[in-house]
Amino acid sequence: MKNAKNFIFLSLIFKVLCSPYLCVSLGAATENTKLATFKEVVKARSQVKWEDFSLKSQAEDYAYFVGSLDSESFMKKVTVYYYSSLVGEKKLKPLLLIFPGIGGVSYYDHYIAKYFVKKGFHVAISHTIDVVNSLNPRKVDVVLQNNVLSSIGILDALTQFEDIDQSKIGLLGSSYGGIRSSFLLKVEDRISAAALVVASSQFAKILSSSDFFAVNYIKKSHMQQLGVTSDEQYEEYINNKLPFEPHDCFNDEDYSNHLIFSSKLDAVVPAHLQDSYVKLLKNARHIRFDNLGHIGSLIWFVAAHLPHTYRFFCEKWGEVPIEDININDWNSDDLEEELLNWH
Repeated sequence: MKNAKNFIFLSLIFKVLCSPYLCVSLGAATENTKLATFKEVVKARSQVKWEDFSLKSQAEDYAYFVGSLDSESFMKKVTVYYYSSLVGEKKLKPLLLIFPGIGGVSYYDHYIAKYFVKKGFHVAISHTIDVVNSLNPRKVDVVLQNNVLSSIGILDALTQFEDIDQSKIGLLGSSYGGIRSSFLLKVEDRISAAALVVASSQFAKILSSSDFFAVNYIKKSHMQQLGVTSDEQYEEYINNKLPFEPHDCFNDEDYSNHLIFSSKLDAVVPAHLQDSYVKLLKNARHIRFDNLGHIGSLIWFVAAHLPHTYRFFCEKWGEVPIEDININDWNSDDLEEELLNWH
């Protein structure tokens, strides 16, 4: 009888331990531990310094600078394209960070920057991907850590400027830039509002399932070096290698300071991964493009939703919107060509 009771007791314990709810909790705890460990790395980061910062051009509405940042925490120097707004009489103005797609800074990003700088925002564009090391699967963690630390370093440097309102720092990430943003937003408290376009927080799943040729090239190279033959094995390796996976580090916070643009037909950042990200962002504002894929969504965002995005940032920061403007250098053919080449 005693043995039977012990057996029943052990069986109950086994069922509890194998419960999917507990497994999820334990998994979340593991990821949160990884995030906590990474935050310690962030705290211990080295100081950042400008190697160069020079005026390249000036218009009625803005001054345009290009600078180079370096730090012992960086794998290599980071180039920053900075638009200083000359609009209005306010001494302190909001700062908007723009994170580009996987191909780097293009006409697309400068077009967005000119829109916002003419609205009275200071704007900084940066790109931090390390192509060479990205092809080494054993350095995935180092590459992503560098992406996050360099992004934080850019903020460290820019927030020293006396004309930036420290309480009004925004982030706009598109495609790979949105994925990069999902990492930064988990460790950086200075960003008070974010707009993400066709992005997701599941880096390993994107690498294993995207149909984008550049991502497929990286995946194929990784799998050959690792000697793995299935997408599942590859995804598991990448997931274990990450410093942390943003998707596994969410809690019941309020994300009403997020504006998300997703694509129903996207296969570059697969649509179901975008949908999964949106579900985690409680109270985020969400706009879905039902009839567009990846490139179409990026083009349509610029063509139709920059005013919406601008008003969103103004609302979050208590700014009075400036009357909408037109930018004369718009050329849809050039923009489409840039996107096909870079995103």
